[in-house]
Amino acid sequence: MELQGCELVYAQERYESEWCSTHYLSTMFKRVSNRIQGTSISFVVCSATDQLPKTKYNNKVILLCGDELGQGPAFDTNDPHILAIFRQHNHKINKCEKTYPMPMGYNTRSKLPGENHNKHSVLDVADVADVDSRDIDILYIGNSHVPDRVRLLESLTNLKSYLDTKNTIIGTTPTFATGVHVQEFHSLLERTKIALVPRGGAPETYRFCEAAYHGCSIITTYINKDVWYYSDFPGTFITDWTGLSEELLETCLEEYTENSPITVSRWYSVFLSPNSLATYIASKLDVQQGF
Repeated sequence: MELQGCELVYAQERYESEWCSTHYLSTMFKRVSNRIQGTSISFVVCSATDQLPKTKYNNKVILLCGDELGQGPAFDTNDPHILAIFRQHNHKINKCEKTYPMPMGYNTRSKLPGENHNKHSVLDVADVADVDSRDIDILYIGNSHVPDRVRLLESLTNLKSYLDTKNTIIGTTPTFATGVHVQEFHSLLERTKIALVPRGGAPETYRFCEAAYHGCSIITTYINKDVWYYSDFPGTFITDWTGLSEELLETCLEEYTENSPITVSRWYSVFLSPNSLATYIASKLDVQQGF
C-alpha cells in the first residue's frame, strides 16, 4: 500500500491476510501518511524473528508485532535508516533508544462494527450502545491455559451463586481465536457492561482495546503506568483475580451509568485507536527528523 509518498509493507506476504492487527495497522497507516506526506518512508510490519524486506524507500519505520516473549528484533536496530521502532507487548524494557510502545489494537481483519473511517478527529468514536441496550452484565470468553486466566476462572467459580443472579456469559475455548467468530465476539462486547480482561500469553491483549472500543467497563490485572496509552485508564485494576468479589462487581455495575459507554469509547479514541497511534508516531518522527 502506498499513500502520500509513504508505503506500508509486510516482512512476509502472508502477514497481510493472516495477522490479527492487519486492519488496525493499515487504518493507522492511512492516517499517519496524511500527517507526514512526502517524507518517503517505508512502514514495515514484521515479527521479532524477521529480517527486514526490500523497501521502496531507504528510511524505515518498523511496526514490530507478536513479540510476546520480549526477545527483541532479529534485524540490526542500529541501521541508521531505521527512524523508529514501534512495538506491541511492552512489558519488558526496550534497550534500543528509538523504540516506542504501540497498542495491540483490535483483532479483526475487517471494519469494526460502528467504525467511521471518514472522521479524522482524535475523538473519532464508535457508535457505542447505550446502557439500556446492554443486556450482558459480565462477559468473559477465552482460553483457560494461561495462569492469569486460570485464576480468573477459579474466582468466577467461587462467585457462581452471585453470577447466577446476573446475566453473564462465561466461556472457555481450546486455544487463541478458536471460540466464537471474531465478529460475533465484537457483537457480544457491544451488549456488555463489564468485560473481564485477564492477561494472555503476554500481559497485553487485543481484548483490552476491543472492550474499550465498545465502551465496556474493564476489570483487568495488567496496567503499565509507564506506557503512554494506559494514561487515565477509566476502568478497574486489581492486582490478582482473587480480588474479584461480589462487592467489586456490584459496584462496577452500579457505577456503569448513562455516560459510561461514551466515556470509555472516547478514552479508546484518545489513547488506543488507529488515529491516536498515527498521531503518536508522527510526533516521534517530528522529534527525530524535524519533518
